[in-house]
Amino acid sequence: MTDTTNDLSVLIAGGGLGGLALAAGLRLRGIRTRVIERDTDLTATGGYHIHLDGSALRALRDLLDRSAFESLLAASATTRVQNGDVMRDMRGRLLLRTRPGDDGGGVNIDRITLRLLLADSAGDALRAGRAVTGHTRDGAEVVVELDDGSTERHDLLVGAEGVHSAVARSLAGGPTSTPAGLLGIGGRTPAEGVGPAARRLLGRDAGLAIGPGGTGLYVGHHDPVGDAVLARGAGTGAADPSPVYV
Repeated sequence: MTDTTNDLSVLIAGGGLGGLALAAGLRLRGIRTRVIERDTDLTATGGYHIHLDGSALRALRDLLDRSAFESLLAASATTRVQNGDVMRDMRGRLLLRTRPGDDGGGVNIDRITLRLLLADSAGDALRAGRAVTGHTRDGAEVVVELDDGSTERHDLLVGAEGVHSAVARSLAGGPTSTPAGLLGIGGRTPAEGVGPAARRLLGRDAGLAIGPGGTGLYVGHHDPVGDAVLARGAGTGAADPSPVYV
C-alpha cells in the first residue's frame, strides 16, 4: 500500500497554542501545513503563565524537534508544591490547605514565551494578519474563505480559533458558545514589589482567596529562573524572567 500521508495539505485556522503545536507536529512529519492567524503580533495574547502537566509535556515532546523541546524546558519553571496550595477568605484567614503533591512532572511556562516557541517551530507555515471566515466542500477538497476575499484549497481544515471559531460555527450551523456572564481580570506584579508581610502570606505556592458576591482572587508565584527546569540558555525575548505574582 502506498503511503499518501505526505501528499496531504492541511490548513489550520488559528495560531494559538493548540494550532501552532499541531502545525509543528505536522511539519515535523513532512505534511504540507499552513496556519492562518488574525494576530500580527504574537505577543498580544491573553493569560500570564500556563501549567503543562506530564501528559501535555509528553505530547509536546512528540510534536517538537529535540532542540525546540529543550528550549521549551529551558524557559519553564518547575511546579513542585512546597507547602500545599491554600484557600483564604477576603481577610487572608486560612480556610484550607492541600497536601503537597506531584503533578506528574509538570512545568509552568509563560504563555507568550510558549506561543513564540511554537510559532518558531511552525516556521513559514504561519501566515499572520488573516482570518478564516468560512469554508465549503468541493469533492474531496475543502475551499477555505479568508477575510481578504481570497480562497485556498486543502485536503483538511482544522478549526483552532477558540470559542469564537468560524469553522465550528459553520459546521454547527450557528454559535457554539454563549457568554457565561463572568468577568476575569489578569495581571502580574514583580515579587520584589510586594512587601515582606504580603510575601509571607502569599508564599510560593498557588492560592485562592474568596470574597463576597462570588468574587475570587487567584495568586500564583512564577519564577522561571529560580525554579528553572533546565539551565537557561539563549533567552526567548518573550517574557521578563524575574519572579512575579500572577
